[in-house]
Amino acid sequence: MLHFRIPNISEYAQIVDLVNNADQVYFDIYSVEEAKDFCIADESIESLIQWSQTRKYICMYLDTTMIGYASYRFKNSTTVWLSMFYIDTTYQGNWYGTQFLTYLESELWNKWAQVIAFETDTRATWACEFYKKNNYIILDQYQLKKAPFCSVLDSAPVPGRYIFGKQTNI
Repeated sequence: MLHFRIPNISEYAQIVDLVNNADQVYFDIYSVEEAKDFCIADESIESLIQWSQTRKYICMYLDTTMIGYASYRFKNSTTVWLSMFYIDTTYQGNWYGTQFLTYLESELWNKWAQVIAFETDTRATWACEFYKKNNYIILDQYQLKKAPFCSVLDSAPVPGRYIFGKQTNI
């Protein structure tokens, strides 16, 4: 049975393992320098503790097994930035990612968010296809300058990265 909850600090080691294991796929598209710059497979308990001051965490469990992790922050009263979204590699491709994303959207939109946004590398085609299948769109410069997406970025997009977004249907 799937359920979702905020992880306890005692579960941070599980999150670290899940993230660092799932990040291994990025070594196929990043150089060693890029992987270091993007902190690929470099998650730690200390970084989770540090980021917990500004981000919220939620995990997805299949019975008692943690199979998904996400972190996010409210940029303002209407915009949520999804910082991390991971599914344990053992469970990928079995609709768990879509179920987790649907749950997050429901929870965040119930908290008055109107927009969910995030970025991913243009070369991470598996991630891009997943988000497109879940009705996220790649935001272009024009969309990023008008409502409701005008509050998504604080600075220019990073080259080689897509900004994805989705707005609530409310």
